[in-house]
Amino acid sequence: MKKSLIAFLLMATFALTFTSCKKDEEEDNNNTNLETNSWKIGSTLYKTNAFLGPSFSGSDLSALSPDPVGTLIIQFKEKPTASGTYTVKAAGSDLGDKDVIVSAAAGSETTGKLYLSTGKSGNTVQITVTDSKVTAKIASIEISTLDGKDVASLEANITEK
Repeated sequence: MKKSLIAFLLMATFALTFTSCKKDEEEDNNNTNLETNSWKIGSTLYKTNAFLGPSFSGSDLSALSPDPVGTLIIQFKEKPTASGTYTVKAAGSDLGDKDVIVSAAAGSETTGKLYLSTGKSGNTVQITVTDSKVTAKIASIEISTLDGKDVASLEANITEK
């Protein structure tokens, strides 16, 4: 009886372990509904209440995160006045009316990384404009470090204040 109980408990534990892992993976792959004013680089979640902008030669929607440390910048040719889908361009590209460049800094000054959008085909940002305030939702885009050695996925849900 003891051997049967131990065997059953081992099988149940084994089955639950694989069931839990599969469910966790499915949730991670389908979770593009980040809470407002947060973004993810890989599996690291950043949250913010601070915004800067506009800057650069165009307009941007910038967010700073206190802990973990991070900055997200979504740069436009001009601040959007209408909702729509914008194409993500590679850093350094000329921007059209419905294009964006995304950059993100993560980590400390000594151990941090700067990521830039790669312009990978199919990468888009959904822009919503309500009462002149811009919301940017990114389901998943490819970003990489300047040297191209570290490629990551970025998700975001940022609303202008």
